[in-house]
This record gives sequence, C-alpha cells and structure tokens, in this order.
Amino acid sequence: PSKGSSGNAIAGLIVASIVAAACTFIWLLVAALSGMELGILAWGIGGLIGLVAGLIGRNGSPVYCGLTALIACLSVVSAKIIMALVIMAIGIGMEMVGDLSSFSPKQEKQAHAMADQMLVDGEFEGAEKEYAERYTAAFFTGDYDEFYDLGDGSDEAFEVSESVEERIQAKLKTKTDAEKDSLVAEARQRHPEWIENNNHYLAVIDQFLIEKEGLTEPLAQAAKNELANLDGEYDSDYYQSVSPKDQKQRRQELRKLAADRIALMDEAARDQAVRDAVERHPTWNPFPDASTATIAKMHSEGKFSGVLAEHAKAKLDSQFSDTYSDYYESVSYDDQQVREKDIQKLVNAELVKMDVNAREKLIAETKSKNPDWMRQEASEEEAQQELEEAVAEIGGDGTFFGALKEVIGFMDILWLVLGASTAYGTAMKYAPDKQGSTA
Repeated sequence: PSKGSSGNAIAGLIVASIVAAACTFIWLLVAALSGMELGILAWGIGGLIGLVAGLIGRNGSPVYCGLTALIACLSVVSAKIIMALVIMAIGIGMEMVGDLSSFSPKQEKQAHAMADQMLVDGEFEGAEKEYAERYTAAFFTGDYDEFYDLGDGSDEAFEVSESVEERIQAKLKTKTDAEKDSLVAEARQRHPEWIENNNHYLAVIDQFLIEKEGLTEPLAQAAKNELANLDGEYDSDYYQSVSPKDQKQRRQELRKLAADRIALMDEAARDQAVRDAVERHPTWNPFPDASTATIAKMHSEGKFSGVLAEHAKAKLDSQFSDTYSDYYESVSYDDQQVREKDIQKLVNAELVKMDVNAREKLIAETKSKNPDWMRQEASEEEAQQELEEAVAEIGGDGTFFGALKEVIGFMDILWLVLGASTAYGTAMKYAPDKQGSTA
C-alpha cells in the first residue's frame, strides 16, 4: 500500500476529533437518560476513534497513533469534566433555590411584623417611612396595588426599598425565635384586617352567601366573583360591568367583614368552615397535599376505575417519582381537566370527613411510602431537609474539584487506559502503511 501523506494524517486527526466530540455527547446523553455513566463505552469510543484515524490518516507511525490515543483520552476526560460541571451547577442551583426558599411564608410574616414594629418605634423617616408603611399595609390588607405603584422605577426608589429591607433583615437577625413569634403576635393584634390563610377568607365569604344576610347586593356580586374560581369558572360579566375602582373597594369591604368573623373563630372552626365550603364546591382543592395522599390511598384500594384510574396513576407517578407519563401526550388537555375534576370530587367527599389531625396523619403515612414526594405544603424545616438530602444525593461540595471527585473512580482509570490503548492499536491496525511517516 502507498504511504499516507501529511494531509491524510491531519485530516485523520481532525475527523477523529469530530468523532470523539460526537461520541462524548452521545455518552453524556446515555448517562443522563440511564442514570449510569457506563464507563465501558470509553473502550468502544477508543476503538471507533482509532478506526477512523487509521482509515483516513493512512499512517501507522507511533507518533500518529499516539496522537489518536490522546484524542481518545481527551474525549473521556472532557466527558468527566462536563459531568463534574453539571453536578457543580446543580449544586449551586439548589443552594440558590435553598436561599430563595428560605424566605418562607413564616419568615415573610416575621419580616413584615418587624417592619411594622419599626414603624411603631419611629425607626423610619422620609422616603423610607413611606415605603415601609406601604410595604406593611399591602401585606396586612392583601391589597398590593398601591405598593406596586410606589416609586417611579428610578435608582433612588430602588435604593430606598433595598435600604428598608436590609434594615428589616438586620433587625431580625438580632431576635430569637421566641422574640420573632412575639413580633408576629403583636402585629396580629395591631392589624385585625390581616387574613393569614386565604382559604379561611374564601370559606367565610362562602358562608356569607349561604346565610344571605349581611351583604349588600354589590358585595354579594363581589363575593360570587371571588368564589367563581372555586368552581373553575371565570366571572367575565362582573369584570366587564364593574369598574376596577369599584371592584377594589368592594373587595376591601369584603376582606374587612371576613377578617372580623375569622378573628372570632378558633382553628377548629376555621378548618370546619373550609371543609363546609369544599362540600359546596366539590372541585376546590384547598388541601393539595392531603388531596394527593387521598388519591394515593383511594388508588391503592381500587376506588378509581377506567380512565380515572389511568389519570390517577399518571398524576401519582409525576408527584412521587417525577415521572412524566405518556398518558399526558395521548389524552387531550380538555379530557384531562374533566377527569381531574371528577377525581377531585371523589377525593373531596373523603376530605370533608377529615380534620387537621386526620389529614396530617394520612400525609405522613403517604410520605413514608413515597420518600421522594416533594410536598406543596411542606414546612420550612421539611423543605430544608429535603433540599439537603437532594444535594447529598447529587454529591459534591459545591466546588468543581468536589464534583470531579464524585465522577472519577478507579474503574474510570481502567476505562481510560483501555480506551486509549484500543485507539492506539486500532489506528495502527487499520493504517494501510504501518511504517508511514509521522504526522
């Protein structure tokens, strides 16, 4: 056979590099889909790279074959580096999620209670005082319109908001947990208009409509509009016939009436009011975790049949194992919505019989059977624990070298050697001229 030219050798190395990059991508894709690295693929990748380099380069010299082996090594090493970077990025991302999730509803209450106390103590002045007043008023009344209208988007307005919120957090850091709880309790006394659970608000509004007293006709219209979503409806007539200003005023009046009633109810009475409203609005889902747990229990007991059983299984798979079922591709969205409502009606017929303790017991039992379930109503402590467990499962310490340690083991060195030696041997074997010139 004729001796390969330098052009052949260069072309062979270039094509071998392209093949190596493609094989690296395929390897990473297989690892992502299977959840396993399958290091043995490095052996096959080395053979493919050597074959391409040998047939195109037509050069069997030790230097040329050594460069082919180097390309095979780099393909394996680059795959490991990419894996490590992905793990590091996921770790960083989960830490960011943790930081964002750390500002939980509980901490949000504490921040607004702290701001309210600082206003009482006269710690804000000027623009900062105006911002803090709107900040607290929006939270305690549930009316954020004026708060969002605050400022003109200028750097000065942004600096004021940043300064106020930094001062609030600085003050909170000096408080013990007991002192924070006390701040919230005092804010609750100062703001009887504060409705902490929107389910309680909706349930009480529903009571007003059932009683048919205490509401003027405009307020009754507003109440029906507030409850329309509980039945999966949209009250377009109300929005078209009532001005935004009047809608806002009516909602404020409704919230005041509801807050007065809620303040007179204990926790058991509030929970019962919500369950009563669920009975009247059977597709409403105010208890998402208890609802999921009930679906799991009913499904295991064979309480669903036909398409409802199919829908329930797909829903549970997505909730408990983050598995996206083909069911969602094969069934139209409208049909899915109909089945979802039908299941919710059956579930709610069970939920109305359960008080808080019964729901929490069922949720705990379901969680023990499905440890990967990411609950919607998890407590701050549970959410943090699940986040830490997820980070630990991924591995690494948030650094590149820590992630690299997670993806490199003894067997990887073996596959690296086998891949490189296979590339070297194959390039030499398939080179038409084993004594050719070097590249």
